[in-house]
Amino acid sequence: MPKDDLVYVGHMLDSAGEALELLRGRSRTEFDSDKSLRLSLAHLFQTIGEAARRVSLVYQTAHPEIPWRSIIGIRHKVVHDYLMLHSRRSTLESGVEQDASGLERPPT
Repeated sequence: MPKDDLVYVGHMLDSAGEALELLRGRSRTEFDSDKSLRLSLAHLFQTIGEAARRVSLVYQTAHPEIPWRSIIGIRHKVVHDYLMLHSRRSTLESGVEQDASGLERPPT
């Protein structure tokens, strides 16, 4: 397994944790009215998806419990369907929780 895989998975975990922290305790009204929050989440989702895309196929195959395609797909939706961020808070929140649930901190 290339060492870069561990770096990318670490970036995914860090960004997922930051996204969950940003969403924790926020209401839908707060989400809708906070442009900075939405932009921050967009950036974090891009980072998670980009890192997932760069993880080697060998590592991805060794970890089928992680929904790689879904994680990468969410990145594409954030980048190419920007309206999704404004209208789908619950999708973002459940996506982060689901995607992060399959990840574990890689050994260093």
